[in-house]
Amino acid sequence: MTKLSIIIPVYNEGPYLKRCLDSIRVDEQDLHDVEIIVIDDGSTDESRKICDEYDMRVGFRIFHHSTQWGVGMTRNDGIIKAMGEFVTFLDSDDEMSEDGIAHMVTGCLADFDIVQYNHWRVSSNGFKDMRYYNDPCDVRINELPKKWVLVWNKVYRKDFILKNRIQFPAELSFEEDRIFNLRCFRHEPTFHCGKAGTVLKHFDNKRSLCHTVGRDQVLGIASALAKELKDKDNSPELERVIRQCLADTWSSKTAIRLFGGDEND
Repeated sequence: MTKLSIIIPVYNEGPYLKRCLDSIRVDEQDLHDVEIIVIDDGSTDESRKICDEYDMRVGFRIFHHSTQWGVGMTRNDGIIKAMGEFVTFLDSDDEMSEDGIAHMVTGCLADFDIVQYNHWRVSSNGFKDMRYYNDPCDVRINELPKKWVLVWNKVYRKDFILKNRIQFPAELSFEEDRIFNLRCFRHEPTFHCGKAGTVLKHFDNKRSLCHTVGRDQVLGIASALAKELKDKDNSPELERVIRQCLADTWSSKTAIRLFGGDEND
């Protein structure tokens, strides 16, 4: 059985896509361990053509949506298509680190539902900074690690996701990662932090949502968090986490810029 499926949603990422896909190197001997699922989500630029260039590359499986589904639904589609025991997600304008796949495959051998890794932030001049480093540890809901909200720094046991019917929200295009992880926490996963850095996170894509987020996206995540708070299966610990997420959303620099307010309030 394949150990790890790497799911990469793609939408109009032509200038950055080859950098991402070329960073994923799978040798013939790794075929039983790793597959790369690339899903073109109805791109209208050169992304579709670039995806097809990798169709015959070792380990790659290429799919196309005829219309745009959105990143959350595309990731859900990737989970269904995945043949791996574990799944991870990679943004199409980022890179896998040189030994990132090897570390994640090793993590798939451990008896955890979720394993989180460290990552590097890459500046425009190529400087790498692991500023959010987490030491190896087992994670509890009342002491979550730095950057717990992200999905591209984790591997997830696929059976855990399917058994508990965990999905990305279809209606969100901003912070859908946070909702997905909160839904995971509702089912009390075994959760571990690993030491390795697996992803190079780039910030040179000025069209990405982190550079273009607007009022609708912030209101969307606030509404989604409010809905999660109403779930009757929330533990008191998870409820506190969701309430803190709501507070963080409204006190963020982005929300203050868009809606006004004082960062010192």
